[in-house]
Amino acid sequence: MTNVHRFIGRIRDHYLSGLCKEIATYNKTFNQTRSEILVELDGPDFLPAVYHLHRVDISSNSNSHVDFTEFKPDDNIYFRPAKLSLNHQMKISLEPFVWSEVDLECSAFDVRAPLLQKWATYWLHDYKRRNDYGLTGCVHGLTFPQRDGNFCHFKVDFGSAEVQSFVELLQVLQQLGVKRTRVYSRSLYQ
Repeated sequence: MTNVHRFIGRIRDHYLSGLCKEIATYNKTFNQTRSEILVELDGPDFLPAVYHLHRVDISSNSNSHVDFTEFKPDDNIYFRPAKLSLNHQMKISLEPFVWSEVDLECSAFDVRAPLLQKWATYWLHDYKRRNDYGLTGCVHGLTFPQRDGNFCHFKVDFGSAEVQSFVELLQVLQQLGVKRTRVYSRSLYQ
């Protein structure tokens, strides 16, 4: 997994370099710019609270109102899809993806499993950690997994989180009994 860890690190670093440039541009242009603000979004009451949370990339004040901006990179790192295995128990199809728009399509699991919520709660909150970019080191959000027959699908915005968050999510899925996972960004196929 070490080579995969480094490779995913390149994808993360590519995204964060662009995000930091965008934050710097906003800091020069607008007053009172802040990055990675945690907000609670409206949503169905039946969803666990962690699925209502989202970190906004950039918030800025302009003309007496607050604007929220989600950074979208102009370019991405493309690579030939790879087939991997996690502990010989979970098969992973790793396709080109954007760090802030990761789609996970996997064999069905208990979508209300506390283990996934625990992972999300840990990585969404700022526990006074800072990464090498001076950002929070937090995941910015995830959608509630949708189950469709024998498969589940959900999205993760890994924000400024470390590569370890990605690896730990795959480990959580494995612990939940997932046997196959496809990692990609649907937006790259549209």
